[in-house]
Amino acid sequence: TITEQKQVDLKIQVDARERELYGYQMNIDNYSSMLKLLPKEWPEALVQFKDMSSEEIVKKVPETHMQEVSDLVFRDKIEVTLKIEKLEQSKVTHVLNALKAQLE
Repeated sequence: TITEQKQVDLKIQVDARERELYGYQMNIDNYSSMLKLLPKEWPEALVQFKDMSSEEIVKKVPETHMQEVSDLVFRDKIEVTLKIEKLEQSKVTHVLNALKAQLE
């Protein structure tokens, strides 16, 4: 059996991990919604501008395509960030499960 103090500490940690999971889920939901609003694919004529920074976009992309390229670059970053959030959420789930197991 665990001591009362350790049990209190574990419950505090469980609560913190549950809040952390909630935060990741909020980010995942937000990024998923954002992706629905952004362009889906790079038009062949604009692929050459893929992976550019905002500064490069302003300097090198024709003004008529700046916003579209910016949106596509942003979309690509959001796709990566969404995957990272899911991986981090999974790690927290493992920690949470380990903490809960100690409370049993």
